[in-house]
Amino acid sequence: MPVRGDPDSLLVGQEVDSHLDDLRSALNRSASDRFDFVSIPLAAPGGQGVGADFVPSVESCFALEAEKWHTAVLGRVSESLDPDAASSPAEAEVRRASLETELRWASHLGLRSVLLPPPMSARGASGDSFGCSYARAVGDLLLAGLFALEAVHEDDSASPVAL
Repeated sequence: MPVRGDPDSLLVGQEVDSHLDDLRSALNRSASDRFDFVSIPLAAPGGQGVGADFVPSVESCFALEAEKWHTAVLGRVSESLDPDAASSPAEAEVRRASLETELRWASHLGLRSVLLPPPMSARGASGDSFGCSYARAVGDLLLAGLFALEAVHEDDSASPVAL
């Protein structure tokens, strides 16, 4: 399928799941392979959780300069955090809080964009949920100003936040 629109505004990224202990090298490798950005998981494998239970995929926000976090890294939220896929209200609340923790980590890193997985109902999962709790959780965080939209500079045509 041909690309429509201005091909100069097309951005292509690469998923990076390994070697996150040396994110700078992974970013350099991706740039040398002509990718515009990298996509990293926000939580380490099995690191989803709330507060002290959360284990980020990178050790520190100091792994990269702030400008690199903002322009060259996209965060991926864990797929298992959909509150609508929970089997009980207590589990749904834990998933919602874990989702909030990951999004707060993305905000702390200064990421410009975060990739949210589709709701379980959109992936063909059975159940009588329609993604309402998931949408409400994300919407509440956005309305609370978690990812406050900054003024877009004239030379920067990309949208400030892409979910």
